[in-house]
Amino acid sequence: MKFSSLLTTFVLLVPSVTFCIGSGVAATSLYTDPNDLPTKEYDFIVVGAGTAGNVIAARLSEDPTKSVLVIEAGVDDTNVLPIHVPFLAFNNYGSGVDWNYTTVPQKELNNRTVFVPRGFTLGGSSSINVMIWTRGSRDLWDHYSKVTGDSGWGWDALEKYWNRISTYVPPTSNPSPLAIPPPNDPTLSNGNGPVLVTLSNFPGELDGKVINASKLLQQENGADSRFKYTADMNTGDSLGFGYNQQITGHGERYSSATAYLHPALNSHRPNLDVLIQTRATRLLQSWNDTSDIPHFNQVEVAQSVDGPRFKFSARNEIILSSGAIGTPQLLLLSGVGPKEELEGLGIDVVADRPAVGKNLREHPLLLTIYEVNSTKTFDDAIRIPALQQQLLEQWENNRTGLFANSVNSVLGFLRLPDDQLEGTQDSASGPNAPHLELLYADGFLPVLGTQPATGNYITVANVVVAPKSVGSLTLKSTDGDTFTQPLIDYNIYGDSFDVQAMLQAVNDSETFFSTAPWTEDNLIISLAGRNSTSIGATEEEKIAFLKDNTVTIFHPVGTASMGSKDEDVTDARLRVRGLKGVRIVDASVFVGPWSPNTWKTRYSLNFKGLPFKVIWVEYPDIEPTLKAAGIAPFTTRKDGSPYYSLPAIYDPKTGTGLTESFAIAEYLDKTYPDTPQLIPPGTRALQKAFVATFWDSKVPSEDQFVIPKTTWILNPSSEEYFRRTRLVWYKMTMEEMYPEGAKKESEWRKLETELGQMAKVLKDGIFVMGDQISFADLALAGNVNWFRILYGKDSTEWQDMASWHDGRWGKLVTALERYE
Repeated sequence: MKFSSLLTTFVLLVPSVTFCIGSGVAATSLYTDPNDLPTKEYDFIVVGAGTAGNVIAARLSEDPTKSVLVIEAGVDDTNVLPIHVPFLAFNNYGSGVDWNYTTVPQKELNNRTVFVPRGFTLGGSSSINVMIWTRGSRDLWDHYSKVTGDSGWGWDALEKYWNRISTYVPPTSNPSPLAIPPPNDPTLSNGNGPVLVTLSNFPGELDGKVINASKLLQQENGADSRFKYTADMNTGDSLGFGYNQQITGHGERYSSATAYLHPALNSHRPNLDVLIQTRATRLLQSWNDTSDIPHFNQVEVAQSVDGPRFKFSARNEIILSSGAIGTPQLLLLSGVGPKEELEGLGIDVVADRPAVGKNLREHPLLLTIYEVNSTKTFDDAIRIPALQQQLLEQWENNRTGLFANSVNSVLGFLRLPDDQLEGTQDSASGPNAPHLELLYADGFLPVLGTQPATGNYITVANVVVAPKSVGSLTLKSTDGDTFTQPLIDYNIYGDSFDVQAMLQAVNDSETFFSTAPWTEDNLIISLAGRNSTSIGATEEEKIAFLKDNTVTIFHPVGTASMGSKDEDVTDARLRVRGLKGVRIVDASVFVGPWSPNTWKTRYSLNFKGLPFKVIWVEYPDIEPTLKAAGIAPFTTRKDGSPYYSLPAIYDPKTGTGLTESFAIAEYLDKTYPDTPQLIPPGTRALQKAFVATFWDSKVPSEDQFVIPKTTWILNPSSEEYFRRTRLVWYKMTMEEMYPEGAKKESEWRKLETELGQMAKVLKDGIFVMGDQISFADLALAGNVNWFRILYGKDSTEWQDMASWHDGRWGKLVTALERYE
């Protein structure tokens, strides 16, 4: 995706952000294990350390009173050479820094699937793309302003911010006079920001030919030529041919990670933590909000499909920056999306938002490759290892040479001919916005085929940048959470307009190559590459060729589209409609028609106080088991019937069994006075004087026993639903257990991992059971983690809660000091 406009979006963070609660912070760190994080609660949680997330995290953490956690599924980018060496960008696709998504079979592409590269590393797709830096047209931004009803999205409103993003620097090793900015535009519309932008760092044979052909066609056809020359495509008029700016200043890639995140980490901000190699699996609701609007304030994460789940809380907001694929997938898994789709998968519907995952748009790309009479292409640099090593050493020494440059240095943006738009709605965002893009590479790009062993080639990427086809993203299943790829359907060429637009792009390429700069040296020999002989001369043959060879240019947008209408997923400030506490800041908010560029925006955050409520969950069906084990009820109900609570223990030394965590703590302190006390704090574990009822031989059958989640945060209306879930532990199907909810048994079995997760927060040698974790430990630790993280021990809310149940919560805090 074009990087400049997307990055600009996320640097424009309005500083008027208010906070209610301060937070203790630890040293700035890059973590690979959720257990190592210094806290489970932050002011902001940013999901996705990509183009958007890194800028937001860096900007928010500039304020030392704000704590920020960034959660990234992928790896650290620091030592991944193909990320930082511009010429090696294509090596990232299909590698360990790529999510390696694929589409469903595309009907109009002869049922072929298409690969969907997305960055699986710090920097996201800004770390693996081909580094083109364009803003887009004035029409694009004015279109966004109209769609959102917010003038702040317009070109004039945004222009003053762009100087904060990028700085122009001269190429490292390109002496061509064409690579010098014009005197009246020495910065090429750049300012004084952290992203270093330049023109081609290395001269290519194609550069002059593309620019000279453009100037020649402009002379022949006048100032309105579709092939005019444009020295700076970032002035608001992006139409024309010329050098494209690159984020390769000083000969290396400038991603959002290198420009924003790493400088923030290296400045040792104590309020910024980054957790990598960890996937957000779903968002969780806050049950303390009494309003009718669902409020999400927790992010559940995991490091493997079967691994433990961890939860992190956001006092202010959760900011989704996982892109047009990851963001809608996470919303759907969290119960936010089309009601019928969610119910069909057994997902509880939190908010019926029909547009989530819809309006997916992508730019079709068709490569046409030509064999040429030249020895100046980069083909040998791809096929000869010794030359690769030589060029890499040159780059490592002084960031010069071929490897300091992207594979693409020149491009053109074109409108369709006027007669092709007659009788149809214009798919571009305005009369000065493009429909097509032609990019030129001075060698064979092996996207769909293998590079030939000999020969020299040039590649033209023909792109439809204002398509009408609309696709969708849906969940394949709930199994595996975000470890399972969603169903991505771009619906490429679903609208015949896009087929005709691509035909025009191919024809425009042929027109371009018919000019003197290309013919005078008999440069072009013939078409080459996959199925090249089938391109033919007739329209039917060309359509067959493009359907058999089209892929995309990796610009998915629209799956959480913004706008001023109620049905739009986000509003102009990128807040998710129908929810509290969630904002989306990534390319999923783009709404078509859109140009080849991503986006720029103003961004602000706010906070509202979040009340909290805790409901103890009772498991009446375990009464027979506890009675058989000799466990006494905790208390009696109003009707005189016994009330049993979890956890439960049985002490064989005294023959005593009892339930409820605080009662257990009181019993242990009284019965074993010579051991460290739970109330007040103790420092050592009790000896193995008792065993947990659950695994004692007194329990008739382990399979019959409910593995408890000792405390569950619920609102009253969902209590009955939760009670029903206990039946799943008795081997009943979800349909038998709860016909209205089709959640699969595997989803509820994840509750079992809760106990193991809580156990990890405890330090060695302080378990009630000696070296074995007990449910008493888990209950106590679970309470302190949930309650104190949510409020802070000095907050008014916490003091109120401490008085509940005859002051029992306050005593529980005292008992749990030892765990801290």
